[in-house]
Amino acid sequence: MDGTMVNSMVILGISVFILFLLSNYLKKINKKKLSYLSEYEGKIVSRISLTKNSNLFIVQVGTRNFLIASNDKSTSLISELTNNSVPGLESFRDFPNQSYLGQPKKAKTIEEEQAISTGDDLSFKSFLKSAFAKNN
Repeated sequence: MDGTMVNSMVILGISVFILFLLSNYLKKINKKKLSYLSEYEGKIVSRISLTKNSNLFIVQVGTRNFLIASNDKSTSLISELTNNSVPGLESFRDFPNQSYLGQPKKAKTIEEEQAISTGDDLSFKSFLKSAFAKNN
């Protein structure tokens, strides 16, 4: 074997070892940064779609609120919101508002069902009931 071949194999081995050490070091740094960032939990409070590809978001990070615009090409911070700048910002935490939700339907009693079926109900179901009733 030629000396240059052995020399290049040694250099390749040392390079791979250095890259391995560098990747482990960067992983440790990244874990420290991620643990630091995990203290700031982010939550999308509200989203408004402006067009097909653009949106406005109100994002809560920790105790701070931000207005953020987003489209296909970029995301940009518009402003930081304070409780004084947007009236009713606290109410976003309880979204959806219970007044927006439909009222629960009242369960019908048997008497109400019978009153509907004996009335002038023009549904196909009532027609079949009347056509095959025993008293006809």
